[in-house]
Amino acid sequence: MRAWSTIAPLLIALCWSSQAAAQGEPAPEPEVVSQAEPAPVKLNVPQPTSLDELLEMVRKGFNEEREGNRRREQEFLAAKEDQQRLLDETLAVLAGEEALSQRMEAQYNENEPTIALSEEQLSARLGELGELFGVVRQVATDLSGQIWDSLTSSQLGSRNDLLERLGRSKELPSTADLEKLWFELQREMTEQGKIVRYRAKVLTLAGEQEEAEVIRAGPFAVIGGGKYLLWDSKDQLLNEMERQPPTRYLDTVAAFERATSGFAPLAVDP
Repeated sequence: MRAWSTIAPLLIALCWSSQAAAQGEPAPEPEVVSQAEPAPVKLNVPQPTSLDELLEMVRKGFNEEREGNRRREQEFLAAKEDQQRLLDETLAVLAGEEALSQRMEAQYNENEPTIALSEEQLSARLGELGELFGVVRQVATDLSGQIWDSLTSSQLGSRNDLLERLGRSKELPSTADLEKLWFELQREMTEQGKIVRYRAKVLTLAGEQEEAEVIRAGPFAVIGGGKYLLWDSKDQLLNEMERQPPTRYLDTVAAFERATSGFAPLAVDP
């Protein structure tokens, strides 16, 4: 329609020009109509000078339109074929998943009696080991609290990861965990019966942490630098005491630190 709207006035103008030329009369001037609206933008369209050129322009216009239609039709057919391919692939994937689902369902139905039997056996065995499970959790919880407050932690460090895990566990402990629990019980009892000299971090009254040589007398007292030290279980750190015991007790510290064998007195607060 757009091509005809451009060609039709040209055709009319050429017809008037041809008739005027045949009669020897000048062609009438086109009437100019004043409009309030701005004039449309002129398109750069070649103007025919004869009916043959006009006919040729019409013929080219038809050819271009047919070529455009043919190209659009080919694009549509190509897109249709691509969509059909995607649809076929999707349907193939869906069929494969449905087949897999059916196989899994059949396998589950086959395994269901075996699962039920295994659950019954597990329940029976848990009944036999339930008491052991409760004992392990209780022992681990009690030992965790004792080690947390024990002076041995200033030497051996924290051991609560294993104990807290066993205390919160909802599953039966493994053989390795039972062996570790037994070892920590035995080690704590053994270390509480020792007098040990070692190096540890100490929080001074100035608020600084310093590594110093200390002596631990079992689970009762820790001394260092001629003074009694205090174990802060919250920070897991040895602290200098702001106020030392009376002189008659403090005087035993220096002699105890110098001793290397035999017996030496040391005042403790059990």
